[in-house]
Amino acid sequence: SKISIFPLSSSPIRTMSVEILNKLIQLLKKDFLIEIFLDERSEISKLLLDNIKYKNIIIRDPKDKSELFLMVKTIQYGLFMDSGPLHIAKMFKKRGLLLETSVSSDILLKNYNLIKGVKNNFSSNYCKAPCGLTDIFNLNNKFGCYDSLKIKKTTLINQKFKNMTNRGVKNNYFGNFKNSVGCISSLNIQNIYFAILKDLSL
Repeated sequence: SKISIFPLSSSPIRTMSVEILNKLIQLLKKDFLIEIFLDERSEISKLLLDNIKYKNIIIRDPKDKSELFLMVKTIQYGLFMDSGPLHIAKMFKKRGLLLETSVSSDILLKNYNLIKGVKNNFSSNYCKAPCGLTDIFNLNNKFGCYDSLKIKKTTLINQKFKNMTNRGVKNNYFGNFKNSVGCISSLNIQNIYFAILKDLSL
């Protein structure tokens, strides 16, 4: 059988890291044909592609949203981040796993049972996953999330988000992706692997 991996998201704090992707491929390639959906227009996607360690996997690069839509329609089982393909897969009643990061799988998968959420147990002195943040932010010209910037959400609220903006955020996606936030780097690959086997009754 085939597993389709969708590592990309519109935000670096919800995009699968190179390390996580390679570990998943290493575990899954013994039992499954693997295809990975990328986007050659994305700098982050190119970095993922350049650093995949394993051969004999299929790379999909839909040229636009329409082609992505049609490709998702054909998948057997998907591994999703919080992204567009997740919501397309729900439309087509596809099965799979959502790797929870900063947004709760309970919210993303509400009333949808064919895709299971893998809970994220990351916790630090500054946040606890899922924190609800959907993107990095700019705080005094430093870019990141609560944990990477070492600031508590409650502190920002108490300051009425003073000096926190979205300006320049997208220009800093690449650097924030290369230094994965805690709720990405802490994902437990063995738990994900066993969840897949359980879901597919293997």
